[in-house]
Amino acid sequence: MSNSSSQMLPCQSLSPRDGLAIPKRSAGNRDIVTSQFAAMTTSIAREFLGWERPLLESAVEWLARKYAGHGELDLSRVVVVVPGRRAGRRLLELLVLRVESEHQRLTPPHVETLGSLPEQLYLLQRPLASDLVQQLTWAKVLRESKPDLLRKIVPRPPAVDDALAWWAMGTLLWKQHGELAADGRDFGDVVKLGRDEQESVEAIRWKALQQIQTAYLRALDGLGLWDAQTARLVAIERCEPHTDRDLVLVGTVDMNQATRQILDLVADRVTALIAAPQDRADWFDAHGCLLPERWGEAPIDIPSERIRVCEGPAEQAEQIARELSAFGSRFRADEIVVGLADERQGPFVERQLAACGVATRWIEGTKLSDSGPCRLLLAVAEVLERGRFEGFASLVRHPDLDESLSGRVNLESLDESFCEHLPLGPDTLLSILEQPKATQARRRRGRSDVTHEVLSHVREVLAPLRIAARPLNAWGEPLRAWVSSVYGGREVDDSSREGRVLIAALKELNKVIDELADVPPSVAPSVAAADAIRCAVRRMSDEPVPPDAASDAVELLGWLELPLDDTPAAIVTSFNEGFVPTSLNSDLFLPNELRRRLGLNDNARRYARDAYAVTLLQQTRREVVWLVGRRDAEGSPLIPSRLLFAVDPDRLPERVIRLMHREGEAPAEPIVVVGADISLAARRELRPPGDVGLEIPRPEFVAEFFGMHDLLTPKRELTLNVTEFKSYIACHYRYFLRHALDLGSINDRAVELDGLAFGNVLHDVLRLFGESDVRDSDDENRLRKCLLQLLGDVANERYGSRRRAAVNVQLKQMESRLEVFATWQAKWRREGWKIEHVERSIRPEPHDSPASFQIDDVSVWLHGRLDRIDRNESTGAWVIFDYKSGDRGDSPEVSHRKKGDWIDLQLPLYRHLARSLALSDEPLLGYINLPKDLAGVGHSLAEWSASDLADADEKVKQVALQIARREFWPPTLPAPSLFRDFDDICQVGVFGAE
Repeated sequence: MSNSSSQMLPCQSLSPRDGLAIPKRSAGNRDIVTSQFAAMTTSIAREFLGWERPLLESAVEWLARKYAGHGELDLSRVVVVVPGRRAGRRLLELLVLRVESEHQRLTPPHVETLGSLPEQLYLLQRPLASDLVQQLTWAKVLRESKPDLLRKIVPRPPAVDDALAWWAMGTLLWKQHGELAADGRDFGDVVKLGRDEQESVEAIRWKALQQIQTAYLRALDGLGLWDAQTARLVAIERCEPHTDRDLVLVGTVDMNQATRQILDLVADRVTALIAAPQDRADWFDAHGCLLPERWGEAPIDIPSERIRVCEGPAEQAEQIARELSAFGSRFRADEIVVGLADERQGPFVERQLAACGVATRWIEGTKLSDSGPCRLLLAVAEVLERGRFEGFASLVRHPDLDESLSGRVNLESLDESFCEHLPLGPDTLLSILEQPKATQARRRRGRSDVTHEVLSHVREVLAPLRIAARPLNAWGEPLRAWVSSVYGGREVDDSSREGRVLIAALKELNKVIDELADVPPSVAPSVAAADAIRCAVRRMSDEPVPPDAASDAVELLGWLELPLDDTPAAIVTSFNEGFVPTSLNSDLFLPNELRRRLGLNDNARRYARDAYAVTLLQQTRREVVWLVGRRDAEGSPLIPSRLLFAVDPDRLPERVIRLMHREGEAPAEPIVVVGADISLAARRELRPPGDVGLEIPRPEFVAEFFGMHDLLTPKRELTLNVTEFKSYIACHYRYFLRHALDLGSINDRAVELDGLAFGNVLHDVLRLFGESDVRDSDDENRLRKCLLQLLGDVANERYGSRRRAAVNVQLKQMESRLEVFATWQAKWRREGWKIEHVERSIRPEPHDSPASFQIDDVSVWLHGRLDRIDRNESTGAWVIFDYKSGDRGDSPEVSHRKKGDWIDLQLPLYRHLARSLALSDEPLLGYINLPKDLAGVGHSLAEWSASDLADADEKVKQVALQIARREFWPPTLPAPSLFRDFDDICQVGVFGAE
């Protein structure tokens, strides 16, 4: 044991100042307790417990030796102080195991975290303001400051009514105030450091901040409240901290100045338990905290053979699986911990180990702030504030809302409506659907009003929150009532993890709503529902909901939790600069150099903390493996932690080569699935990482898997649309997906019309034109006026009067094309051509009409729609047109044949469809193009000979026979441009796909 003295200064003689929230000097000045008195001394006892075993185990043994007696371990007069709650829980578990093994009774200690300890040692003279009230008070003071003063802090202050922006600014200053005060400093101390630069921008800004801070403290004083840091400083100033219990500090190697000063006032009751040997006593200060200058120079002994360099997060996860396999029977699953220096690595590790049959337990897996109720509320806020369809689509996909609507949300119908109408928001879509023409069109197409019902239901659900802005504290009951309407009648299984997360989230949300309701009226800004919701969600705790306990699971922990964990084996991931150690050089207010001069937590302290943590991991565990990533999840390059280079100079070249070298790296070992118990002998080998072994699902597999036994049975009767032939020629397998399985994709991510939607609008306009009385006119102006009027009608019916900007641009493009089309149509009409049929649908059914083709024993009936059929009044000639709105305006030859081979058969097949119309002559075939280049607007006739068309008919028979025989394999390589929505199924771009 080593006792070191710590100077504790006598307290300032103070007269009673009831209710004063501001210390005699500016709040938080370290000189309050360090410059006036130097007479009294006391000492905090330091106990060095070595690092041959985990600190918590050593701490339990120390407590047992000191306090055990007469068959019991009575710790009722002991407060154990730990860095975090997890360490406290584990300490209690170890105490229980200790007394059970000794057959003793246990009276447990009171366990406190270092951050909450001070308030246990002095009596509050006033209520503490909640964090929210402090932040809103800062925001109020900022908002009410004179513009000239405010511009010295921020050049462009938020708008007066932007409550969330002011709150964000207030929160930023609240954090700076809290960090400075924790180390006995205030904004005035920063001003003093800049005395030599009085006219610098930073000096002027900190002077302004000092005035804001004074106004903040006065505002809190007016509310009869204190903030925690000010209360601590006043308690120190008045020598108020006291205790009649022993304080045992376990692993608290980094603490702020205010906490140190409070402990100094009760130092005779304090013992610091330190995980280090006695010969390292001069590496720790009198409070048992790290001395940065000693740890900053210390060599870090990480054996090179325990370092693994991995490419990215996925490769790190794979390496973890290999390391677990290498551990073999030496460790059980619960004796291994995976440390996540970058917690974004967590999902990669969970997925990989799950694939290998290894259970994991990630304490940070689900945080209350990420729970279902919070995500639902944020989606509601987005819809209320912006009213955009993107937010609405996210809202209706939330499973909790769908359940509250009794499953009324039909996402397929909703997405179809979105793709058809591209609405700005749900209200826009509802107004479109409520148009008489739209209702008639839906009925004509046989569509239901499902989407209309969903929109109406959701509007009713949100109605209680669509109310006028009000003070933040007045939103408590409306929010509580709304949340209750969604979750109130729900049965929850509290034995399931999902149920526990939901219950914990709703309890926390209830507390937050109470906190909103308790905000003093004078600092409660007037906000709309969306801002009130966001405020509530931001106040939700980031505390995780603990996963189910599992003795056969490998635990995943954050970096800061690792040093006090007591498992014998550890695998540390993302051992890279920026994660270990962290650095802070570009802080908006307190960059590292200023932190150093103020004595705040700076990079040197962070380095010392992490150097000590690495040393502790190496010393207390039987095995540690360190994984270093080359790239993060976004593909950005990473560099190894500087701690890896803290070696003796003669070892540095070898270390650099090991960490940076790439050439000649040995191939990765196969991953081995080890099962829940790492010691299980039965293992099965997976493919190596480079061999992903993905297979495209063959038609036979699909038919068997889904029980679609008739899917691949050869057909003797076929009904084919004329457009299907192009699909089959392009790719047999993609044809199978689209036409045999009827698969397709719908999404709600479009921001403009795609090619199909663009063409559909023009087709609708031209169909209506072909049905109108104006179609026979050769007056160009009349035609133009009619076409543009029809375009406006179609646009309003389909997209409403309030449209996306991109859609309006595309409609202007359509106007340009239709104007040129009007010129062509007038000229075409003057040449004697008259429109006879438009949008003529031909759908012969088997047994009701003769087959279009008979191929061996296979009968084929063709279906299709002819866009337009014209007849020349002078010559009697007929022509079948297909409207084409593609940008290029290709000719029929280019579209239908490539290097002499037929790639599309649509126009040749129109001849067979037209037979049912009994045309008097063989029709011409062609396109009416409306391309991007307006010079190309007009007709383009096919110039195929009778021999060409006979060859096309043979191709038709060949394709039809293959479809009848169900020949759907293999997929075409390279992937055709058609059906890009099937690229994932066909594994386009997937390395190693089979």
